[in-house]
Amino acid sequence: MLLFWTGYRLRIRQLRAKFDLILAERGRIARELHDTLIQGFAGITMSMQALASRVAHWITWPAVVVLTILCIFGRPILRLFGADFVDAYPSMVILGFGQLVNAASGSVGYLLGLTGHQKESMRVIGWAALTNIVFNLVGITLLGLTGASIGTAVSMALWNLWLYRLVVRYVKVRPSLFDPQARL
Repeated sequence: MLLFWTGYRLRIRQLRAKFDLILAERGRIARELHDTLIQGFAGITMSMQALASRVAHWITWPAVVVLTILCIFGRPILRLFGADFVDAYPSMVILGFGQLVNAASGSVGYLLGLTGHQKESMRVIGWAALTNIVFNLVGITLLGLTGASIGTAVSMALWNLWLYRLVVRYVKVRPSLFDPQARL
């Protein structure tokens, strides 16, 4: 019986040593895969961040130039289409600033759509459309054309800022030109 017990204990030690070697090898492989995957994802995120920041520059600065030109020369440009169009100058400037917020937010809609978050993007766009309708109903009632442009600019800004927050949350990229945490 003692011989049987000793053989049994020896076999248990051998199996335990073999099991420990297998576990150590699995741990090494898991660490290597984990580190490689994490580095790969970090590299992809950094590349996407650099591209998003570059695209934000490409979009925002031309928008600033166009808005500046429209603010300075907007009335003469509108006069080319007729004297009645000059009355729309304040609305054009207000909508221009709404577009500037749109440009400065970066390519948020594209980033969400291309990374599989199109449902969240559609939900935001639906709420923004509803908000735009409500703001326009109130704005037109109170201020006419200027109220409509204010309502549209505000709803467009809300829509882009909301999408921006979703991009930061889900994609881990800060596509805005003006985000201090964005890296080039």
